[in-house]
Amino acid sequence: PDHPLSILEPSLRKQVEQFASGMSNVVKEIIRSLHDMKALKNTEYTNKMSELEMKHATAKEKISEYHRSLVEAAVPQNRMYVIQSNQGQVDQLQEEYNTQKMKNMQEHAVELANVLTHEQKTMIKCGVPGFIETADPFLLKQQSAIFTFLLAQEPPAAGVGMMGASAGAGMPPPQPAVPDPRQAAPPVSDPRVRDPRRQPPAMPQQAPPTPEKAAEGVDNASLLGLLMGGAKSGTATGGDNQDG
Repeated sequence: PDHPLSILEPSLRKQVEQFASGMSNVVKEIIRSLHDMKALKNTEYTNKMSELEMKHATAKEKISEYHRSLVEAAVPQNRMYVIQSNQGQVDQLQEEYNTQKMKNMQEHAVELANVLTHEQKTMIKCGVPGFIETADPFLLKQQSAIFTFLLAQEPPAAGVGMMGASAGAGMPPPQPAVPDPRQAAPPVSDPRVRDPRRQPPAMPQQAPPTPEKAAEGVDNASLLGLLMGGAKSGTATGGDNQDG
């Protein structure tokens, strides 16, 4: 069989073969993704057309049974009119089918054109020889041959996908995870900072202090003030008693 690149001129074919020999896993994965995108669009179109065909066939069968019953129930002089009326409904059903079929085809053509434009731009960015933005049939045929040839090359290594391969192609290293404020905070080591998760320690129950213990917690100035106040109080009391 002919080589898939036999349609290319020798210089372009050599460039494509050289590119394929050093093609990175990133480009391989991109080409495979573009192929899958086109396959998905074609599958969606096929399913849509199959559904339309099934609906049309079911409608034709039902309307035929209905028309047959109308002809059988019609009086002889009206049968020709009924038959003509039935044929008009059949023609209308066929016209609706043809209109929807053409609409599906046009929508699919637009989708494929968008996919093709995206493919051309992507391959240009990847540096694939022979790719430019064009609608020329001959150039599109060449691009299709190049795409098919590159797609048939060895697939990307296992475990190397778009994200894995791009990590070594100038992508920034992963950034450390930002802590979630909803998670529990680490223990507070600074004694001046109160940890809201910790309850304050319960105060020990102590007996009322005796006068001697109370005096231990009073400084000399306060103690002197207390003594002087008590002396004045005693003097005033004593004077009252003498008057009495």
